[in-house]
Parts: sequence; structure tokens; C-alpha cells
Amino acid sequence: MDVEKVFHMTGGVGETSYSRNSSLQALPEFHQWLKQKDGSGHENKGTNSNIYVAAYPGSFYGRLFPDHCLHFIYSSYSLHWLSKVPRGLYDEQGNSLNKNSIYISENSPCEVSKVYFDQFKEDLSLFLQSRSDELVSGGKMVLILLGRQGFNHVDRGNAFFWKILYQALTNLISKGEVEKEKLDSYEVHFYAPCKEEIEEVARENGCFEVERLEMFEIEKTIGKGISYGTMVAMTVRSIQESMLAHHFGENIIEGLFKEYGRLVDEEMAKEEIRPITFLLVLRKP
Repeated sequence: MDVEKVFHMTGGVGETSYSRNSSLQALPEFHQWLKQKDGSGHENKGTNSNIYVAAYPGSFYGRLFPDHCLHFIYSSYSLHWLSKVPRGLYDEQGNSLNKNSIYISENSPCEVSKVYFDQFKEDLSLFLQSRSDELVSGGKMVLILLGRQGFNHVDRGNAFFWKILYQALTNLISKGEVEKEKLDSYEVHFYAPCKEEIEEVARENGCFEVERLEMFEIEKTIGKGISYGTMVAMTVRSIQESMLAHHFGENIIEGLFKEYGRLVDEEMAKEEIRPITFLLVLRKP
């Protein structure tokens, strides 16, 4: 397999400009390291690297490369981010149907989970069709994305982290730092599918054969002197900060994520939060 025909997809609509720019700034040093080291970590004496790095602006929900030019595609923690907030969340006057949540929760009307899944289905179908057009016959794709276990959208996993973020924002309302109307109009463009939904979309799309679909939990790692809640808050902040700052204002960010980390630690002391991840291996016939 030609190395230049392997495509690693990362980032996407959920990524902030800060994290994108940091990744791009690190590329020259990374490429220089590749030229100096071989696969075993020893000095590379004159051999040129066959890895080429490129960054493309815009969304990966659509075409990126010419027809039949890739052998392998790898997408890491991107596809749970929707291309947009589902339009069906708003009524004809533009008011949110999901006023007591920023994602699917026990307080959400039943139609909220449907419009979120419909948007996920539309996005993933377009993604699969686009990547199928770009892969050669027999080409493979490995996808890693967040999800949930079972059909119930309200679980103590990825959905629960959004519930905690909503609670943190609500606490700032009581302090007069956030307007309730602002919170009522904020929704996340995220969806955690279950295994059956992923299989349904792949089957109906028909572009790939599913070779492997596994569900697992990521081990919780805690840095020295840093609580789990703080680690989660740092992760969520790296993704959501620009969107939250745009909607609520930059002045709330520090206090919001300090409160968010505290609430995560408080919940973890009561019961484990178990976020689910899926590994999906697809083959183009």
C-alpha cells in the first residue's frame, strides 16, 4: 500500500480554532522529526519520508479527494459532531423546543431525540458516500466515535456530561452571570449514537461492509495533582470554548469550567460516569 494514499482524518466541526492552529503549528517540527527518525526511532540516514500532511478548511461531511485515490481512511473522535444543530429543534418562531437542556435529557420533549438522530443519520450517510467515492475497491476505513449503550438517550455517559454543563450554566444564572434567555437558545451539535443506530445507517447507506463494530470504555486517567473533574473540564473546554464564548461572552469561561469541573467531581463521588466509545471498521466492496 502506498503511504501517500492513506488518509488520517481528525478535527472537524467540534474543534476550536485554537486546537486547529496548535496542530498546524506543530506540523513542521513533526515532519522534520520524521525525516530524522526511522520506524524504530533510530536516526534516518538520508531516507525521505513518504508521509505528506495537508489541512483542508471546511467540513468533512462531503467530498475532499478525487475518485478512487485512497486505500485507507482513519477518523478519530470526529463523527459524533454534527454538521449543524438540527433545524427541527426550533419552532416557526425560532424558539427552542429543548429549553430545559442543551442536549437530550429527561427534560427533553420526545421529538428532540428524533431530530438529533435524523441529523446524525443525514451526516453519517453523506460521510460514508463521500469516503466511498474516494476509496479504491477493497479500501478500508476505521472510525472512532463517542456513543451510548442501548436505545435510551439519557444515560450516565456522554449525555450526562452535557447535563452537567447545563447545570453549571444554570448556576451562573443564579449568580447573574448568564441570562436565562441565552441558555434557552443554546444547543450542542453533538449526537451519541448506539450500536444499532450505527448499523442501521451503514446498512441503509450500502457503501461499505461492516467488518467490526466494538464498544468500549476509555480508562480514566488523572494527572498528578489534578482531579478527574478538572481533566474533563479541560477537555470539554478545548472543544466548546469558542462556541460558548461566542454565545454567552468570553467573561464567563473561567468561572464556567471551574464550576463544571467541581460538578463532575461531585457526581463522580456519588457514582461512576461511564462514557462509551465505538470502534467501527468498514470495507468498500
